Amino acid sequence: MPGGKWTTYDIGVRSACIMKWPKPYNNKFVTNAITQYCDILPTLIEAAGGEVPSNLDGKSLIPLLKENNTKHREYAYFLYNNTKEGPDYKMRAVTDGKFKLIWNKSQNNLYAIRVINGFDFGYVDKMEDRHVRKMYLSWLAKAGYDEDASKIVQRYRKHPDFELYNLNDDPEEMVNLIDKQEFNAKVNELKNALMAHMKKQEDSFYTIN
Repeated sequence: MPGGKWTTYDIGVRSACIMKWPKPYNNKFVTNAITQYCDILPTLIEAAGGEVPSNLDGKSLIPLLKENNTKHREYAYFLYNNTKEGPDYKMRAVTDGKFKLIWNKSQNNLYAIRVINGFDFGYVDKMEDRHVRKMYLSWLAKAGYDEDASKIVQRYRKHPDFELYNLNDDPEEMVNLIDKQEFNAKVNELKNALMAHMKKQEDSFYTIN
């Protein structure tokens, strides 16, 4: 859906993980602990009795499973780099489970995905009835007479430098809190965490101007 895949919004990056284990990992519990896909490999290595290499980005989930922990990571990180989807666009994001900070590195460029709004930059899709583009076109049609629809279209096409969302109160990430002074400390915390992660990953876009 537009605003899902090819973004760093939760609808495009968040997923549940269901795990079934033989004894002694047969605890039945649910946790909202923050994990990432890179945690799966070290988990399988440890579960098989191997030694997890220290240079892996992931952290084994075995302690989480054994101890029914509610915490695994302090933050989760996300990125988006378009390739041939449209104008150059880079997104980076971090969440502590409650708040998410999104950094739109290419905020001066039009955000466009070929199969959704490629016609915004001249791309001609060979599949005329692609459902994701039809969704976007329905927004455009309504934007001509509906202010809310017009705002959504503009929000999709152009993103601010930074976005901050309270995922508990605003799970659809529609209310950007970045300019609210009461969240300045949280913004700085998340910016610092994101920059540290990007530097560690040797991400060439880690410097905030």
